[in-house]
Amino acid sequence: MPKNCLLIYSEQLATEIELLCQNVKAPSNTLFQIRKSSSSIYANIREANYGQSKAVML
Repeated sequence: MPKNCLLIYSEQLATEIELLCQNVKAPSNTLFQIRKSSSSIYANIREANYGQSKAVML
């Protein structure tokens, strides 16, 4: 299977954002939104590559 650089970089981004959020003093809602958006990038790329649903043919 070929190496998917975009998936690897998005996972690293989510991990680094999580580590950053652990060290930042900010309102919890702000940190929650930052964590959610960074992990969403990884989840969306993963779903695009390894989706479970069948393709819809029009």
